Formats: sequence, C-alpha cells, structure tokens
Amino acid sequence: MTKGGVNIKITDVKSAIISSNIVIRLVTDKGIDGYGEIEENKDFLKPLIPYYKDMILGCYPINVEFVMRRIWRANAFKPWGKVVSSIEMALWDIAGKDSVKAAQWEGRRRD
Repeated sequence: MTKGGVNIKITDVKSAIISSNIVIRLVTDKGIDGYGEIEENKDFLKPLIPYYKDMILGCYPINVEFVMRRIWRANAFKPWGKVVSSIEMALWDIAGKDSVKAAQWEGRRRD
C-alpha cells in the first residue's frame, strides 16, 4: 500500500524508560518514527514489547486498523492493554506524520 506515492513498512520497535514511563518507538524504512507512551511503568511491561514486535514488523503502519486487528486476533490485548495502546498511539503518530509528508509532496499545505 502507498500513501503519497511512498511505500512504508515498520522495520523496528524500540523502547526506553524515561522517568517512570516507557516510551515505545516504531521505526519505519522511510525515516518516519512514531512514539507512544506507557504511564506508570510496571516491571512486567517492558519485556512484553518484543512479543508485539514480532507481530508488527513489516506491516504498513498507515493502516492502523489492520495492524491492531493483527494484535487482537492473536488475543494479545489482555492483560497488557497499556502496551497495545501505546503501540496504537505510535501508529497514529506515523499516520499523521506521513499525511503531512504526502501533502508536502503533492504541493498542498495549510495556511
């Protein structure tokens, strides 16, 4: 799938603990990264991120619904909803950033 004439895929999922929160970063092959945050970190959450990484690598991040259905079909929502929600935030972040790039590519802009 393309948006703005550009194919885009998730190539990596990274995470870091900043203050007391986990920040998830979805990396794409086109240099657009999306960020999501988990507030109130619990020790058992960060080790779960690689589990989701295997599910979403290679996916088209602009189709947020498709990626989220992949996670839901694997019954991977409960009991780790915070991790899944932060992944969804990062997907929407990429979708928003990609739409801005697409608008710039097509010569559209908002005044």
